[in-house]
Amino acid sequence: MKWLMDFFKQGKRIYLAGLTRFVLAVVFLVGARECKRSWVIFAFGILFLIGGLLIFILGPEKIKRVLDWWQKQSVLLLRVMAVLALVIGAVIIFSA
Repeated sequence: MKWLMDFFKQGKRIYLAGLTRFVLAVVFLVGARECKRSWVIFAFGILFLIGGLLIFILGPEKIKRVLDWWQKQSVLLLRVMAVLALVIGAVIIFSA
């Protein structure tokens, strides 16, 4: 996770993360009606859309400060966040 944060902090790469969030938002919002639990996929689509907008609104300097804060956190907290990401991925798979 720390390597990934370093990757996105370099130059204007943070905008790549914002663009990726927009693409995922479109995919989730368009595909939500075809899923078993469409409201879950729709909700994640909205969250991706908001996340992408925040990256562009806040700008790279503020996002880099947030990433710096996360990189200073303990390994235990980062592992808990990784497990949370896995659980969210499982919910998305189950809902599709």
